[in-house]
Amino acid sequence: MTTHPDRYVVDFQVLAFGLVYASVCTSHDEAETTRLLNLVHPTGLHLGWTPSTDETFATGQPNPCECELSPKTHHHVLYWC
Repeated sequence: MTTHPDRYVVDFQVLAFGLVYASVCTSHDEAETTRLLNLVHPTGLHLGWTPSTDETFATGQPNPCECELSPKTHHHVLYWC
């Protein structure tokens, strides 16, 4: 866990998830982030969650993008299933 002036930033956090999309904040590589997301929120599908390669965030930010709280160590990633 790393610290931020206002709060703690964990190494992996699910920011939002729904039926087909999920977004996470992470300091891990793609393989570990994918493993953790599938562990915390299993889809029940054979392929599970996979990083979205052709989508941007609803805010228009690229995928992945830097975390605004901890840009040196964390990034946000959009997943789909």
